Amino acid sequence: MHSRDLPAEAGFAFLLGLRMEDAMAGSDLLEQAIDAHGGMDRWRSAREVRVRLSSGGRLFDQRLPKVRRVSGEGHFLTDRPYVEFLGYGSPGRRGVFDDGAVRIEDPRGAVLGPREEGRASFARFSRRLWWDQLDGLYFRGYTMWNYVAAPFMLAGNGFALREGTPLQQGDEVWRSLVATFPPDIPTHSRQQTFYFDERGWLRRLDYTAEVIYSWAASSNLCADHKRFSGILVPTRRRVVLRLGQRPLPGPAIVWIKVEEFELIPRQTEQGSI
Repeated sequence: MHSRDLPAEAGFAFLLGLRMEDAMAGSDLLEQAIDAHGGMDRWRSAREVRVRLSSGGRLFDQRLPKVRRVSGEGHFLTDRPYVEFLGYGSPGRRGVFDDGAVRIEDPRGAVLGPREEGRASFARFSRRLWWDQLDGLYFRGYTMWNYVAAPFMLAGNGFALREGTPLQQGDEVWRSLVATFPPDIPTHSRQQTFYFDERGWLRRLDYTAEVIYSWAASSNLCADHKRFSGILVPTRRRVVLRLGQRPLPGPAIVWIKVEEFELIPRQTEQGSI
């Protein structure tokens, strides 16, 4: 991001009623965060990211008991919300999240789904009690694409950014970036707050997990940052409910552990998704 990009962003911010100073400060904060996480040139040089991870938590224990824990490899496009989870649910199966549509393919070519509007399923009353496999895939697909692509995705078209209230954390002060997401990006809630420490590292993300409950205010706590392929990655995430600005101590609604993270360069994308 460069200063020449700011007028369009500032104009969009003005239309949303944001203060110009906050919008400009938000752009500066995002630029610092992107540089700290490896830089936009490095991110854009890759067509996809290969990630080996595991995830679970109280949410999956309650809503999706047959697939409580997922451990395996995922492939994430860098320029749009598309994910493939290999071995999804059982060996040989592939779970595909494609801009909000979901399907599960087995080795024989049979397909569960597709469900073209994955989010619409969550409007059913029964989804407050349990999820089917495609619901679980939709949730894991959009959340993990958001987490893998942050903070780089925030420089995309349609995002409105402003700097919010800083957060005192012991001896540190974390700056906050309030982002309003465009409607074409599947995500938790349209407005989210990203907290970055003095190095520009992502340390916390606040949102409302609307597909769970409209009141499910949550904090996503990021830790154990490591560099893979030159990209800074929080390898541990723990999501807890939040009261106001205060994250609750537990239980963990969702936990995520990243074991491998590899950028796949565009010039070697033969055989990629």
